[in-house]
Amino acid sequence: MAAKSKVSKYPPKSEELAQLLSVGYGGMTEEKARAIIEERRKDPRLWPYEKYEEAEAFLAALEASPQVISKRPGWKRIKNV
Repeated sequence: MAAKSKVSKYPPKSEELAQLLSVGYGGMTEEKARAIIEERRKDPRLWPYEKYEEAEAFLAALEASPQVISKRPGWKRIKNV
């Protein structure tokens, strides 16, 4: 029996990942996020700062790749009591 992977099955910058993130970011798309960032850099009055931050966070989440921080399961780690 194959071991189940805890890493996301959606690779960075994939269309599936973009659709999942779009739900959490209010319908944001990669094109819209890049447009918001570019337009705000040219004229900050066009977009509120919160929307600019949301666009940057969306792109950061879309381009992020999972990294293993520990190969030991949580229940096998020593707990500091």
